[in-house]
Amino acid sequence: MKQFRENGFIEMDDNGFITLTDKGSKIAERMYERHIIIANFLMVLGVDEATAYQDSCKIEHDISDISFECMKKHYLENKKKSEASK
Repeated sequence: MKQFRENGFIEMDDNGFITLTDKGSKIAERMYERHIIIANFLMVLGVDEATAYQDSCKIEHDISDISFECMKKHYLENKKKSEASK
């Protein structure tokens, strides 16, 4: 928590309650997007939901921005094609 506070990701009040700063919220939103996209991508490949979300937790922290953006682009393009054909 000290590092998060020192890096400007959180604020802590006198009672110890933690609030994300704008900087912290942006990082949290980015990580959540990575988590959801990776899990959905894995499920499209046939991975069961529980395993996809477990693996996503591991992958989201190590995958490069370049690889994630390519995965995201591919997933979203194919999702649109799939929805259009319904």
